[in-house]
Amino acid sequence: MKGPFTVLPMVNIASIDLGSHTARLLISRVGESGETFEPLMRKRSYVYLAEDFDPVLKRISTEASARAAMVLKDFSRAMADRQVKRVVAVVAGLLRHLNTSELLVSMSDLLEGALMDFFEGEQHG
Repeated sequence: MKGPFTVLPMVNIASIDLGSHTARLLISRVGESGETFEPLMRKRSYVYLAEDFDPVLKRISTEASARAAMVLKDFSRAMADRQVKRVVAVVAGLLRHLNTSELLVSMSDLLEGALMDFFEGEQHG
């Protein structure tokens, strides 16, 4: 499978999918050719961000942010243990419609030392 990014062979990379209810982490090693990926670890945690969504203010609650931060810290430890060099993060679900800059800044702080790319995911059909 050919990847969308140029990465060095034999380097560990990660993807994070932060959605309305779950957060997912996939850590993979880039193959020698730079075009294949070997999954090393998968993790899924429930964050329930949509539960505490305020539709008027278009914000998630402090409690929801704390749940997300706790999960991202756990992901960060897993990525540090596996020496991840590049992270692609996708913000999906209702988070696409929010000002998620605070969450993304905290994600960048937690994942210090890794090159980060952020994307907004498409709505599930």
